[in-house]
Amino acid sequence: MWGISSRSERLGGDQRRTRRVYDSGLVRATLRGPIERTVLDIEGELDFTSADDLIIAVRAIEQPVKLIELQGLDFVDTAGARALRQAATLLQASQQTDISIVGAQPNVERVLQMVDAYELTLA
Repeated sequence: MWGISSRSERLGGDQRRTRRVYDSGLVRATLRGPIERTVLDIEGELDFTSADDLIIAVRAIEQPVKLIELQGLDFVDTAGARALRQAATLLQASQQTDISIVGAQPNVERVLQMVDAYELTLA
């Protein structure tokens, strides 16, 4: 289960910023940046043990997310890749806008591409 271990905060004048951390063992998702352009950072290992927790955390996000940053994601398995795709789809549907996913390391990028290619051939 994800624990909210940080806080939302307002920093300086009219520049509203947020920082909220969802931590679930091996993976951590952090919301950061101005409330209007929030970035969701996903760090650690996203696998079958934490995939459902990511979806729960994404459903709890109230501000608009413009970008999902994967630079800190060290490992993803197929369950994690599907959860990441589902998280992006949920955010896009709730916000009626496109979400960019950036910064994946080569090993993470390969798994994401394999899952996409596999699911496309099933369709």
